[in-house]
Amino acid sequence: MSQTAAQSEQGTHFYILTLQQQVGSAMAFGTVSGTHTPPAGWTVNDFCRALRAQMERDRPELRGGVAVHFDVRPNQL
Repeated sequence: MSQTAAQSEQGTHFYILTLQQQVGSAMAFGTVSGTHTPPAGWTVNDFCRALRAQMERDRPELRGGVAVHFDVRPNQL
């Protein structure tokens, strides 16, 4: 099967991160997923920390929350 233009524009890795944080008497949850081509030399930890930092900037109520799920893997079958 040949690669389509849309596939070639995707990042080299697929990621997903879900954070959970207590907010008053309620729980806040947030999940992000997508593709990204990390800089050369990045580790899984680097990827997770950068993703968490971006989520916490976008959703301040999740700051300091628990990572309920995280995965990063090559974006290929």
